[in-house]
Amino acid sequence: KYPLALVDEFQDTDPVQYSILKRIYKGREDAGLFMIGDPKQAIYGFRGADIFTYLYAKKNVDKEQSYILTENYRSNKSMIAGVNSLFDLSEYPFLIEDISFNKAEFPGKKDDVEYLIKSSGDTYNPMQFINLNTEIIGNKNDLKTQIYPLVAREVLDLLTGDYFIKDEEGRERR
Repeated sequence: KYPLALVDEFQDTDPVQYSILKRIYKGREDAGLFMIGDPKQAIYGFRGADIFTYLYAKKNVDKEQSYILTENYRSNKSMIAGVNSLFDLSEYPFLIEDISFNKAEFPGKKDDVEYLIKSSGDTYNPMQFINLNTEIIGNKNDLKTQIYPLVAREVLDLLTGDYFIKDEEGRERR
């Protein structure tokens, strides 16, 4: 009855769901199954996601039928460069050999927009790291004691600080 199926957020698929899809669509000349997902999201196990189901499904797809999106339309150049630099530090940043990190590119036809600019004119870096004193962290509660105030202070500054955004026409919005 439904010769084509498109499963978005396929990384959230569990073994039972995939076995149903496979039984319906595998080997049929008159049908097609499109699975769209990101294995890096499946490693967190949200909504019953199973990373090994995703990886098994990917192995059952011909390589010429597997595509990777390379352009990131959601971020500015600085954020893309930061994420690429961070994940390039490790050969297997997701600890599973079958999950690789593919660098994203900023789309050539898109205008770059700095998201936040401080009133001083400095650009707010979209990727922030917190450097903790590892000598005094003995357990999870010690970590909470250090990190919660830092994150709360940062969020408060973002919400109450003197920042503005420039739109595509160069106009400032506070």
